[in-house]
Amino acid sequence: MAISVRAALCADAPGHLLERVARAMRQVAEPAILVPAVLDRLLVDILTPPALAFLRLTEEWLAPLAAADPARGADPRPSVLAFLQRAFGCLAGVAGGCEVRAGFALAVLRHLGRILSADQATGAAQRVRLLVVRETVWYICSALHAAIGLGGAGCGHGCRVVGRAVRGVFVDVLARETLDDSGRRMLLVVFDLYDL
Repeated sequence: MAISVRAALCADAPGHLLERVARAMRQVAEPAILVPAVLDRLLVDILTPPALAFLRLTEEWLAPLAAADPARGADPRPSVLAFLQRAFGCLAGVAGGCEVRAGFALAVLRHLGRILSADQATGAAQRVRLLVVRETVWYICSALHAAIGLGGAGCGHGCRVVGRAVRGVFVDVLARETLDDSGRRMLLVVFDLYDL
């Protein structure tokens, strides 16, 4: 699965690699082998790192703008987002999937809080940084929407505990002065979906 995920994160990844990841995740979801340790590895090793990479990927994608260099390859971010959307789709209806999506939301929102708290650059670098943050917020909100938009039916106690922590981090991020209005609106849409 790890090899397939790494390959799937390439900008030009063939669709069959994503199908292989989805098939493996469905096999993992068989009741006989579904254990908390497997879900934890799914969260920590497969789902969260791509979402945390959106900032770096956006910086690399927009770097030629700062250097006035028009030469850029394919944008890898849509492929990463599509991977996350399909991965969370595979978790729909899986026992324990609620805890995975809540843990994912918590990790990603904390990461977004750190992004918004980072020191701001000045001059031309500030304009590029604001664009990087704005696009990163959009991709992070889209990833959160993929996770949270599944609905909260069948949440266990652990999911509710993590859900309360997620709500607190949501409120903290929404209150950041460095979050622009469009980013705040995107996060509010996701927050409205959050029914844990």
